[in-house]
Amino acid sequence: MKYRHKILVASSGDDRGNDAFGIEVVNRLEGKLPHTKCINALRVRSNGMELIHRLMNGYDMLIIVDSIKKNNKPDILYIIS
Repeated sequence: MKYRHKILVASSGDDRGNDAFGIEVVNRLEGKLPHTKCINALRVRSNGMELIHRLMNGYDMLIIVDSIKKNNKPDILYIIS
C-alpha cells in the first residue's frame, strides 16, 4: 500500500496526572502504527523545538493530542482545525 501524506502525531505534557493524557495516547498509538515512514509519533516534553525541527522535515499533517479543561465537561473530544 502506498501512502500519499507524511503525518506526525505529537503529544504534549508530562507523565503526571491529567497532563499525561497526550503522552499515554502516543505511547499506545506507537505499538499500533503501521511500519512505514508516513506516520510518526513524537512526545513533546519541553519547549517544542524538536517538534519544529520535525515539521521542517516535510510533514503534510500534524495531529496534536493533549488534554484541556473546557467547560468542566470530561470525556469530550474537541477537534480544532
